[in-house]
Amino acid sequence: MLGDQSHNRRPLEFGYELFDWRIQFSFAVVKLLDLAQHWQTFSQNPNPFATVVMAHLKANQTPKDRQQQLQWKLTLTR
Repeated sequence: MLGDQSHNRRPLEFGYELFDWRIQFSFAVVKLLDLAQHWQTFSQNPNPFATVVMAHLKANQTPKDRQQQLQWKLTLTR
């Protein structure tokens, strides 16, 4: 799960090599940015993780407005 602001960064694997050993991990990627279009679904979901995703999305939409971020967090947790 990636919470960064880059629309293009979508790594699908990670690996490294040391001497004769190599390890490689492949994984599915979920970008929180992609979930913004599902706001209505998240707002009706009782799962606490839905609220965390919504708070993250709003924080990224208002990166320099601390007062608005606080207001959204209070609204979402209520």
